[in-house]
Order: sequence, then structure tokens, then C-alpha cells
Amino acid sequence: MIRTAAFATSAALLAACSSSTAGGPGDSSDATVLDGATEGGEAGEDSASPSAGSADVTGTLNGQALGVQSAFAGIASAPGTDAGSILYEAVINLVSVASACSFYTLYPDQLVSVHDSQDLTLVVITDSPLTPGTYPIVVPNIVADTTLSALGAVALYSSSDGMCNGTAFEEAASGTIRITTVTASQFTGTFDLVLGPPLANGVDTTHPDAVNGSFAAFLCPAFSDNLTGEVDGSTPSTDAGLCL
Repeated sequence: MIRTAAFATSAALLAACSSSTAGGPGDSSDATVLDGATEGGEAGEDSASPSAGSADVTGTLNGQALGVQSAFAGIASAPGTDAGSILYEAVINLVSVASACSFYTLYPDQLVSVHDSQDLTLVVITDSPLTPGTYPIVVPNIVADTTLSALGAVALYSSSDGMCNGTAFEEAASGTIRITTVTASQFTGTFDLVLGPPLANGVDTTHPDAVNGSFAAFLCPAFSDNLTGEVDGSTPSTDAGLCL
């Protein structure tokens, strides 16, 4: 899978909501580097997905424009803190890498990072399955604790260098994620965000990045499986893995 700091934290958020286990983003400095997109050659479009999705991002993140090549989504759920309750997470990845969903199919049980990549991750956590609506950003105090203090939305940005080491990590301090349509195969919506580097008690907005845009993200079943594995612990959670 594409193991960015943003994805690792989005999975940890849902786990934290259900178990209050602290965690945080990491890098992939111990990853095994592969020459090429996959061990067997170039990765193609995921066979279960009719398209790569689409997204437009206006503004810059850490001084860089994000040209989205893949827009895909995954869903997971976990028991809530109240007896009998369930929390639902929808994760939308806007990635600068083509055919990104296919990596989850090719490497279902491994942690995979992609070199020289950017990822804007939009997360919505609800107490019922996702429906259209406007979800306000909440600040989950990423560095100190991944416990989400309220249901709502989180947006995370990360980038990597040629060895898959993290070069930037930002968290939304304010804004909204609006879901306009939800189908069995696609989520569409818009976002309007203000992001900055995470602090122990919030987000540094001294020099904020303001971005907005729209997305049509297809549901990637293999990504949902991997996200669920991150939440329940069946997918390895260490930072070591493959660097594509």
C-alpha cells in the first residue's frame, strides 16, 4: 500500500477513536527500495476500478502544487467507546501517483511507500455510514495523541523524497469537507482547507497553506481492506516496508 504519514495517521485516528490508543505519523526510512513501480513491472489500473478518479486542487501545499493522478477512497469501521456503538471512517486519497489503487491489490499485506510523491488525505469520521453533507474540520492533536475529540473531518498532507522519506507533513486547522454524492462505487465532493505543520497542541498557522478543490474518488476495495487491517491490527503497522 502507499504508506504516507497522512495515510498512517488516518488509520490511527479511527483506531484511537475506538480504543484511545496514542500514535502518530512516521517515515519510511527502513523501507526496502524496489527499482520500478512494482517487482513485476509497471503497475496498471486496478482491475476493479473503471477509472483513476479525478480531482482539482487550487493552492499550494508546502510550496508545491498538487497534481492529482489518482483519486480513490476506502471505508472502515470500528467499535465506538459507548457500548454497542460503531464509528465509520471514509478516507479519500488525492495522490500525485498514477494507478495508486493498484498498489493495494499488488501488495495487500505489506506497507508500501512511493518515492517523490504527494498525498492529500481527506478523512470523515461519523457515527453512521457516510451520507452527503458538510463536515467541519476538527483538530485531533496529531503529534501528541491521535485521539479524535469529536466526530467530523480531518485533512492531512504528506510528501516524500526519492527514498520515500517524509519531506513534509501538514494538518488542517480549519475548513470543511463537503460530500455531495455517495454511491457503491464513488464519492464526490469539495473541500476548503487551511493547513499547517502540526504542533503538540494544534496546528501552526503562522504561514498557513490555503487550498480548495473538488474530487470524484472511486471506491478502491483493496484500500478498504488495508485500512481495516490498520484499524484492527491485522496489517503490519511498522514503518519498514517497500519503497516503489
